[in-house]
Amino acid sequence: MRSLDEIFAEQFKKRNLKFDKKSLATEALNDPEVKNFLSQNKDLITQPILNRSLSNIYEFVHQKNSNDKTIDGYQPILAYNSDLKIIEIRYTLTNELHRH
Repeated sequence: MRSLDEIFAEQFKKRNLKFDKKSLATEALNDPEVKNFLSQNKDLITQPILNRSLSNIYEFVHQKNSNDKTIDGYQPILAYNSDLKIIEIRYTLTNELHRH
């Protein structure tokens, strides 16, 4: 089974982009919503949990900033899954969908 790093690197290469996992992680971790979430959950989230969750955090930032939404009418939120000990993405209805 291939690692996510290998898959990402391959996809970036196909698009003639440079894959830099560290800069992508730094960018995602500097997002204000991510910083707020991590601050609010600092007693729960250890460095190993954060490391395991980096791809989810990056996907969260990408989804919230993208016009190409995975699930139209929903917005991503970060949530801590205490059973799996990971930060995950959940989706909640947008205000627009609530009005219909």
